[in-house]
Amino acid sequence: FNDTATTEIYTLSLPDALPISELARGMAIGVFIGFTPTLGFHMVLAVAFSMVLQGNKIMAALGTWVGNFITLPFIFPAEYLIGQWLLGGSHPNLRELAKTPSEILHASWNILLPLGIGSLIMGSVAAIVAYFLTAPLFRIFQARHKRTRRLS
Repeated sequence: FNDTATTEIYTLSLPDALPISELARGMAIGVFIGFTPTLGFHMVLAVAFSMVLQGNKIMAALGTWVGNFITLPFIFPAEYLIGQWLLGGSHPNLRELAKTPSEILHASWNILLPLGIGSLIMGSVAAIVAYFLTAPLFRIFQARHKRTRRLS
């Protein structure tokens, strides 16, 4: 891209009138949802939550990309361990858990509960960091965009 193309894309996606807090809130919502074990529903959930919490829907959808096939193999085990630690449980042996359908269901709960609790903790921390990192960046982008528009 050249500067003109980048400016045009920026003009279409982030007009000066959008409040910075709305943009950063949308990003934080998306990052939070990207840390949850709701695979396949990240973008839908992020947009829905951003509608309720008055965040920017585009930024929310973009924020979910933090949870991708490269990062999730590292995020999910960390979330599981945090949840397991908070619940005070031991790590189940997966080979011994699933012998009958009822044991499979019970084993799923033993994995999903710690994973869910850990994702709430890690997702909250990541969302707070995302908000406070992106808000100043959006201020810089908007100021730069205003200067560029005045010069042209």
